[in-house]
Amino acid sequence: MLGAGEARAGRIEAAVVALYAIALALVTGRHEMFRDESQAFLIARDSNSLFELFHNLRYEGHPALWHLILYIPAHLSWNPASMQWINFVFAVLEAWLIVSERRMRMWMRVLCVFSFFVFYGYGAVARNYMLAMLLLTAAARCFYAVKQRRGLAIGLLALAIQSHFFAIPVVAVIAIWKFAIDKVDGWRNAGCLLRNNQ
Repeated sequence: MLGAGEARAGRIEAAVVALYAIALALVTGRHEMFRDESQAFLIARDSNSLFELFHNLRYEGHPALWHLILYIPAHLSWNPASMQWINFVFAVLEAWLIVSERRMRMWMRVLCVFSFFVFYGYGAVARNYMLAMLLLTAAARCFYAVKQRRGLAIGLLALAIQSHFFAIPVVAVIAIWKFAIDKVDGWRNAGCLLRNNQ
């Protein structure tokens, strides 16, 4: 059973996420899509098969996961607004992952979710940025949960690599940290081990 303090914190977190969702819905509804946003939807829409989708992605600079997610909605409706609302769902999930992380102070979590990138740059602009950020945040939460879910975290990191090119160096740093640095209890001990092995 939750204590009074935890229940109150949960209500505050829910209110922050609800406020984020309402504000983002208003901005998303008024946001005219940029050319690079529309391009992803048009590639998914104009590909008649998954094979053709991968063929059409040969000049894109990012992996295929975002286009694969858009493939079915693009064939159900030619309205690119569906892409905006898919990104909206990802953004609200990201906001919940950030706001519910109680190891950070609440004012930091609120500033984070209402920052330019989380709110507008990745939230309202429907590109593969929010998908990559959501997968990376979820993986980090799995690694640092009370009951670690390493297998799920590794799967989320693999999906993040498939969502955005810039997720690759972030995943590499997380992998080095979790599977090398954590094993030797931090950077200082890692430096000592390197000096001793020379």
